[in-house]
Amino acid sequence: TLEQTIKEIQRIYGKGSVMKLGDRPAVDIDVIPSGSLLLDDVLAELDILRQNYLLSSIEDNIQTIITSTDTKAFSEEFLADIEVIKIQAGKMI
Repeated sequence: TLEQTIKEIQRIYGKGSVMKLGDRPAVDIDVIPSGSLLLDDVLAELDILRQNYLLSSIEDNIQTIITSTDTKAFSEEFLADIEVIKIQAGKMI
């Protein structure tokens, strides 16, 4: 379930690593002055040229979270510098 997945992420990454929209954070969170970027399955909507353009334009100093159904759209070079969290049937694998 979603709650089990959240508990597992918090176990691995610490309390406060997951926040649900609408919930008040229970702990103070350091601000990242460069900002954060969330790309929710956006690669599925783009052709390969635009995917590559988007991925190459992400700056190193911006915390970026990308959701995707698989990693096929990402180059090996891109994947070497990121952390992939896989979720199957509501559980981290």
